[in-house]
Amino acid sequence: MAPGDVGVWHTHGSPAFAYVISGECIVDTRSGEPSITLPAGKAIMEPINVVGRARNPSLTELVLRSQ
Repeated sequence: MAPGDVGVWHTHGSPAFAYVISGECIVDTRSGEPSITLPAGKAIMEPINVVGRARNPSLTELVLRSQ
């Protein structure tokens, strides 16, 4: 994910997992929950049927691995 990129709002029908390899990721939800900031080395499970998106607030590339 390039510097400043913002992902599209989306949902998952089953749990999705993402691991930040490098950079920093902010995960937003439309449900009103606070945004989550994930530095390199951290992971997140994206919940089922929650509308969310990832964004890269930094000046460096964000590299995620997801399953």
